[in-house]
Amino acid sequence: NTACSSMFTKAMRSLSAISRARSRNAAAFYEHDTILCPSLDGESCADSFEWQHGFIAAIDLNNNERIDDADRRLLYRDEIKDVRLLTSSGRKRIQFQPNGSNAGSNATFTFCDARGPTRATALVMNNRGDLREDRPSATAIAAACRI
Repeated sequence: NTACSSMFTKAMRSLSAISRARSRNAAAFYEHDTILCPSLDGESCADSFEWQHGFIAAIDLNNNERIDDADRRLLYRDEIKDVRLLTSSGRKRIQFQPNGSNAGSNATFTFCDARGPTRATALVMNNRGDLREDRPSATAIAAACRI
């Protein structure tokens, strides 16, 4: 399905652009952590592993490790229709440090669309914020594709 493939590609490009060009570089430039997280409203982080409803990137200017009114918004990406996008367990947000690395371990983003579980894929973000494509685990496929 060309429409599904296009939506998936769009979702992957959005995530890649945010992680590399915006969040990681902004953390280094502003010398403050930058937070990337799922968001339903473009103002705050959602307590969720589901990113398809939207996500936000902001500079944590007051160093309180959350996005609030004191912080500078870099970008908000609203809902990505017809795609489910989940992060690995324990990664409800990505926090880039001024040295360009992300705090914590690798984060895996699993994508699933109407093409189903056989076409699910994953992007793995390493601690430097670089992304590589990978095959998702059976558990991640089940969660993202709701099977």
